[in-house]
Amino acid sequence: MILGKIDGKRIVFGGDNLFLYNPEAGEIDRDIAIQSTVMRNSFQLDMHRRCVNVIRSIKPELVCPGHGELIAMSPSRIAEYTDYIERKEIAFREAVDEPADHFIDLFWVRMVPYLSEVRPNSEVTYVIKIRNNLERTAVFTARLLPAFGWTAQRAVQSISL
Repeated sequence: MILGKIDGKRIVFGGDNLFLYNPEAGEIDRDIAIQSTVMRNSFQLDMHRRCVNVIRSIKPELVCPGHGELIAMSPSRIAEYTDYIERKEIAFREAVDEPADHFIDLFWVRMVPYLSEVRPNSEVTYVIKIRNNLERTAVFTARLLPAFGWTAQRAVQSISL
């Protein structure tokens, strides 16, 4: 988030962090401030709590989201947003085992580059990036399975995180 002052108003440029949405459920009949969740982008529960903490600490008058119109903020809207994030975290924790981040973080491990173009008799180097969400030290092992006719210098690699 980027905080600025325009015409004397505290404005946060929040990207895709905060939106207005009318869930039309649970006796809610108006737009409320929510945190978007795009599962294919991956996330960790702490990311949402950090966003709430930033909003609560900087107390913006307006939020400029990545999409849609400006959102007028007030202490009650910030409290509603905080409540939404707390309920959302509870819902995710009820849906998956603990540690929840281990089960909802789609990018806990990834190999980069994702796409590469390699010519015959040339080399490509891949890097495995791992985020340990287990809340304890663990040994992670990766094994590369090269395509027919390809070779790998280090096909198996282990790391303790």
